[in-house]
Amino acid sequence: MEHAFDFARPEIREFKLRMIREIAETQDIDGLELDFMRHWALFHPERTDFPERLRLTTGFLREVRNILDATTKPGGKRWLGVRIPCWPEMFDEMGIDLKAWREAGVDLFNLSGHYFTESQTTLSMFKREIPNGNFYPELHYAVASRPKTPEEASRPSVHRRTTAQQFYTAAHLAYARGAAGVSLFNFHYYRGTKNPNDVFGEPKEPPFEVLPKLRNPDWLATQPQHYAVAYTFRPAGCARPFLKPIVPQAPPEKLDVDLAPPKGGWKKGGRLRIQATESLAGSLWEVRLNGTKLEPTSDVSEPYENPYTTGIGSPEDYQAWSVPHGVLLDGVNRIELVLRKSSKPLWVWYLDLAVE
Repeated sequence: MEHAFDFARPEIREFKLRMIREIAETQDIDGLELDFMRHWALFHPERTDFPERLRLTTGFLREVRNILDATTKPGGKRWLGVRIPCWPEMFDEMGIDLKAWREAGVDLFNLSGHYFTESQTTLSMFKREIPNGNFYPELHYAVASRPKTPEEASRPSVHRRTTAQQFYTAAHLAYARGAAGVSLFNFHYYRGTKNPNDVFGEPKEPPFEVLPKLRNPDWLATQPQHYAVAYTFRPAGCARPFLKPIVPQAPPEKLDVDLAPPKGGWKKGGRLRIQATESLAGSLWEVRLNGTKLEPTSDVSEPYENPYTTGIGSPEDYQAWSVPHGVLLDGVNRIELVLRKSSKPLWVWYLDLAVE
């Protein structure tokens, strides 16, 4: 990142604190969320080490906590939240330690996928680190970004939309792993933006009907499930699936996918699909789920209602396999993809699993 405030400089931290103090002293607020993701490069990586970065961030948060406490009405409470990456790979560079930040006065941790709905987070690990921590995985308007080849670098981005069923599934998984709730970001982007680098297709109204349901874990636990694992753009150093095309006869592409059964367990099984950047016609794949070889199916249709056309592609871009419910595990499930036959490498960028 070329342009960002350097938190190692005391005048930068004081500038931020002055703004926070003014808000706290003049506005009737319930609390603040500090967004550490909008410009996540807080420090020059070569001028500070992790202990110094952590000392500075925790000191800053303690001062924010003190400001909020000093300006709270008698008997009241002002909450301090932070929007941070859902990927712990970024914590060192940003000076993040969840336990230290909690002790510094952070009440709420908003776990962000930066721009996409990332249901596959390390929330379980975070809860083990801070059992009483309040974590809120962040859900977005998009679930995938179609990758670009070097020749396509100038073309607009294509972002596949998050469907209602995918919102429900991501929220159910979050609650099953100990989340206190979920949060939303860029929800209005279903309508499109003025960004010429994005392809939004036909503008749609956001699915406002999902909002009251996302706060009802009992209802979510009874719903059909639609998991997604996809290529997205992430900050440097954060691994992402389907980083490059899959080569014929190469070792398996391995994906570990966290699944949480619905109330009463999976009963019907379902269907696993892959989508590539071009036609998969004529290619031959082998797919295993937890060591069980899956049988192909000709049904590559959308498993649930999907009113969004952006990124859907053509039926030829997909292949699908039937999934017996008995092979699914509560927790990490291993998916292995092998391209057995193809005239060239093929770039898979989206995988989904619909189960009930």
